[in-house]
Amino acid sequence: MNGIRCHDCQRVIPPGVMWSKRIECRLLNGIEQVFGVNITGFPLSKAAGLPLVWIKHSKCYWAAEKRERRASA
Repeated sequence: MNGIRCHDCQRVIPPGVMWSKRIECRLLNGIEQVFGVNITGFPLSKAAGLPLVWIKHSKCYWAAEKRERRASA
């Protein structure tokens, strides 16, 4: 099967899927940084060429962020 699996739901993210539908975590100076649409401070243009740590569906990423915020409140 072509593509890479989402870190959370394990469904396949097909190659070439739009940036608006995925989030990538890449290593930048030894620190994991999140790149994607609506992620402040890390434009997509900076992600090119950096080692990939994980990739997620955008909806999986934002659902996890929401759960985390609720738990810490």
